[in-house]
Amino acid sequence: MIRRWSWVLAIGLGLGAVPLATTAYAAGEEAPKGGGPEQQQQQKPQQEKVSIEDVPEPARAAIMREAKDGKVDEIQLNTREGRSVYDVKIDPKGGGPQLEIQVSPSGEVVHRTTPAEKERKEQKKEQREQQKEHQRELQQ
Repeated sequence: MIRRWSWVLAIGLGLGAVPLATTAYAAGEEAPKGGGPEQQQQQKPQQEKVSIEDVPEPARAAIMREAKDGKVDEIQLNTREGRSVYDVKIDPKGGGPQLEIQVSPSGEVVHRTTPAEKERKEQKKEQREQQKEHQRELQQ
């Protein structure tokens, strides 16, 4: 008999905690993990233009190594889910197509996009769009 009442008490307390937690959240106290409006805003990527002087030394060295004699055109710090990466656009010496790289704060080149790769991606994107348009025309 005591065991039965223990279960009833435990279930009742458990169900009673849900409205209390909901009320506390609505009152502005600590948000529950994984889905409050504040956390959704934090997950949006943040972008900020920075100068070469603002970049940590290991990342700056990697950028200068990649630029060689070219000119660093733009550096943008992107932060998403607590991770930072520097998006860098480099104009090569003597003209030519722009090189885009991504560098971690530790100096690792995470991604490199050459003009030829960029052009291939754009062509594939155009082909996919044309195929989708063609599919829509066939469906009508």
